Amino acid sequence: MLPHPDRPERIAVSAAGDTAAFVIGAGPEGPAPATGLWHGPLSGRPARIDGTVPDTNLAFAPAGGRLALAVQDEAGSTVIVADPAADPAGWRRYLIPAFAEQLAWTTDGLLVLAADPGADAASLTSGKPLPSGGQDPKVLPPEGGARGIGPSGSGVSPRAEEVSDG
Repeated sequence: MLPHPDRPERIAVSAAGDTAAFVIGAGPEGPAPATGLWHGPLSGRPARIDGTVPDTNLAFAPAGGRLALAVQDEAGSTVIVADPAADPAGWRRYLIPAFAEQLAWTTDGLLVLAADPGADAASLTSGKPLPSGGQDPKVLPPEGGARGIGPSGSGVSPRAEEVSDG
């Protein structure tokens, strides 16, 4: 079933429980004025803050001010750390040469579950098991690997590259 333009999806609520973010996907006829990323207080009206429709979940930072999301393209993913109070052009963006599947914040930073091309679970025709036959996902050291969870401390992934729009 195609997403309905009036139905929120990928809903996230801040740790304080006072703010939410969600996505309105494109409808059967394509993107509509409501398509994109929305944010707002649970006690008020949300507002559309950007036209981005992420390929992952939305994840609020522990303090609740920022949220993370990722979009995919042929080369990998762009992980976006969005500050709803700032202009989207100023949001931090990190390129990772893998396909982001899930995002989660910890007190140490942002974790990104990502799969290298061909190692993803996106489809039965493109997915393949890890060569080691070990645990999937595995926690990766900074040098990377086929599929795993990369610690981010100050960045997003051990293999991330920050993108500048200027």
